Order: sequence, then structure tokens, then C-alpha cells
Amino acid sequence: MVLPSTKLNRAEMVREVLEAAAVRVAGYSVVESLYRDYGDSRWGPPRSWPDGQRSPGVLTVALLQQHPDQTFDEWMTRWHTRISPITEEIQPRTRYVRNAVFRPITDGAPSVSGIVEEAWPSLAHVTDPMLFYCADGDPERMNANVTQMIEEINAFVDLSTLRSVTMSEWILKS
Repeated sequence: MVLPSTKLNRAEMVREVLEAAAVRVAGYSVVESLYRDYGDSRWGPPRSWPDGQRSPGVLTVALLQQHPDQTFDEWMTRWHTRISPITEEIQPRTRYVRNAVFRPITDGAPSVSGIVEEAWPSLAHVTDPMLFYCADGDPERMNANVTQMIEEINAFVDLSTLRSVTMSEWILKS
């Protein structure tokens, strides 16, 4: 269906709203893979809030670059079979979505290979390392989990290229 030039399609309307609220907007076509949804982990209940209402807890979104020493297939296999299960064991996520970037859809979008959405039970879980690394008050366990996380992530992406932003989440339409 072709819309008359006086009407905006949904993507254009969303872009206009975002551009009015943001300094910069970048869009990507992605292949989404839902690893864990709300209620699928011990850290949070199933989703009970309506569309359009702020989700509880905190969301982090990370922009990933493929590790330069890995082929795309090696990188994706590591992400899906190693990184996701390991990080799930040592972090209290309530939701985890992997987005493999197919291509940018906006001019000037930075190069990105993957976009990760991770939901956490509360701000405290993001700001307190004991909670963030599931250490239960044990400094040795926390240090072991931090070390393991850094080693695994460093083997997966170049840490100097990793970008992460903490934000709130609204699911507009489920």
C-alpha cells in the first residue's frame, strides 16, 4: 500500500517522535532472539503490566561489535551458546533479548553488530556489584564472577568498542 505524500507511514511517524526527543537517532534492521522473557528466570515474575506502562526495574541496552578475531559464525555461536548461558548464571536478569544487526536503516548509523537488551529487577541490582554479580555478600564470589565476566566478554567483543546505556522500558504493543 502506498500512502499519499501528505501522510506519514508508521516508521516515519516513529522517527519524527524520536528525532524531536533525541540528539541523534540510529535505526537498524535486526534479527531478534528472545533468550529469556519476564517470568522465565528466578529474578522476576511474568509480565503483568499493560502495554504502554513503564516496565518495572531497569533496562540496559548494549551495542556490540563483532570480535575482530572471529568469523561471523564463530561470533554468533559464542554469543548464543556460551555468553548468554554464562552471563545468566552470574547476573540477575529478568529479561534478555539478543538482536543481531542485519543492516543500518538510517543514514549515518554507527557500525553495530549486535544490540542486547537486558532487564534487571531494580536500580540496586545495576549499581551494587554484590547484587549485579549474584555474590550474596561474598567478596571472593563477586571477584570470581567479575573476572569470569570480563574474560568471557573480552573474548566475545573488543571491550573498547562496547557501549551500554541504562534506561527505562515501555512496551508499547506486545
